[in-house]
Amino acid sequence: MYLSHYNLRAKPFQLSPDPKFLWLGDQHKEALAALEYGIRSTKGLILLTGDVGTGKTTLVNAIINRWNLDSVIASVSDPQMEIMDFYNFLAHSFRMDRRFESKGDFLVKFSHLVFNIYKQNKRLLLIIDEAQRLNHELLEEIRHLSNIETQNTKLLTIILAGQNELNSILRQDINRAVRQRISINYYLKPLSKNDTREYIRHRLNIAGTEKKIFKADTLPAVMSFSKGYPRLINSICDQALLTGYVKGVRQIDAKIIRECAEELRLPTEEEQVPSKIPKWVAKRGTNNIAVARQDIKRSFAYVVLSVLLLLLFGYFFYSGGHITILNKWSQTKTDPHMVKVEKSKNTQAQGTEKSADTEIYETKLRNSPIEQGGKAESALGYVRRPIAVAENVIASSSRDGSRRTPVVESKRFSFLQNRKVIIYFGFNSNQLSNVALENLEQLAAALMQRPEIRIIIKGFTDQYGIYSYNKMLSESRANIVKGYLIGKSIEPLRIKTLGIGPAESGGTNTAARLARRVEIELDTTTQER
Repeated sequence: MYLSHYNLRAKPFQLSPDPKFLWLGDQHKEALAALEYGIRSTKGLILLTGDVGTGKTTLVNAIINRWNLDSVIASVSDPQMEIMDFYNFLAHSFRMDRRFESKGDFLVKFSHLVFNIYKQNKRLLLIIDEAQRLNHELLEEIRHLSNIETQNTKLLTIILAGQNELNSILRQDINRAVRQRISINYYLKPLSKNDTREYIRHRLNIAGTEKKIFKADTLPAVMSFSKGYPRLINSICDQALLTGYVKGVRQIDAKIIRECAEELRLPTEEEQVPSKIPKWVAKRGTNNIAVARQDIKRSFAYVVLSVLLLLLFGYFFYSGGHITILNKWSQTKTDPHMVKVEKSKNTQAQGTEKSADTEIYETKLRNSPIEQGGKAESALGYVRRPIAVAENVIASSSRDGSRRTPVVESKRFSFLQNRKVIIYFGFNSNQLSNVALENLEQLAAALMQRPEIRIIIKGFTDQYGIYSYNKMLSESRANIVKGYLIGKSIEPLRIKTLGIGPAESGGTNTAARLARRVEIELDTTTQER
């Protein structure tokens, strides 16, 4: 999505560990050297721990890539399993070509495999990631596997890589036998400020640019959010590049970093305000905090707008202007949203002259109804409404008034080809129509099938009204769409929202209707490997 904007060949801050982006600071070089020493010296049991996102899995992948030719390697990414499931997983990983029903049968065959590999002058390496998920029983089984040895050397090297909780588990008295067999122990710390600067520069260079995309003032903001954890550095830098692309800037400053940090920050319980979340969002199983915040702002704006309208109505009533309107509307069928009148060639003869105070616009609709509050009425001839009330999405109908699919939204989107989906809204509304919900349902299904796709949601309004209110309404529309997609199990980090405000509509009523929209841009590119 943003690669060409920054002249990049690949996305530099993907969360998935990619060997070509491997960056080794001083402590990572030290950790890698310790792991390699343990493998070369066949030390048996090696422990690598660190907090979430410090780079343990990256180091494990580096070990696998370096020792792939000289070793037979099995890697367990989720060790939370039953004992026989664990043994059969090892049998599959070490290509033993059979399934075992008993522990004894497995250990006999596994011992033969270990000695055969030793005779070939190769090493047998077992790597267990997320080792903090191991229970005591499975830790004991791993300890027994580490006892396979000759008189002079261990035949199986086991690396336990896990989060800080693993240290607490191993310190328990019940696990002292396992703890005593650990020959090498390395603890990974977060990156320093200088390391973080070099880490960002390195990944941008690998992605294809030596330009300083991140300004110098961004480093403190990145450190404040990430605390030096590489995974969080990747998250906020990737989000910042996406935000810069949306805003059309080619350099990231501290303001963008702080904005992205706020988007990625998890809210407190007080900030969630569940009672303010729209009912339709709650029904779809989401607790979108951004929607709740916008709902509060919108409610406040409605109160202010209502007070202003009351003041204007009072002035209008006592100035006598209401009499003219009442006379005109008494000649027609009254409706809170729509007044249908017969066409007249001589409007002056009928006393329907328009004044500046009672400006009414006319729209000729020969074959189409106008939707108001979800109801559609045939509108043959002319429709008169105050200019302050604009039309929602126009839907097509047959000559007899039967309902068809809305013209503006009837097109079935080819999501992956067009890379854009457009959702239309009614005047002064952030409510999703039935057609909009259908399109979003299809989009959500496509996004679930393609988890690598990320999207940008841009909200727009027409040019009528106050700019600040329109800006807020456009943000609300974007967040309503985001809330729906999150409710359909789309990851929030795949979604970027932006309230653009009024769109240039050209001044016509049709253009204004088309301006009341949300544009969803799809990034269907994948990172090269």
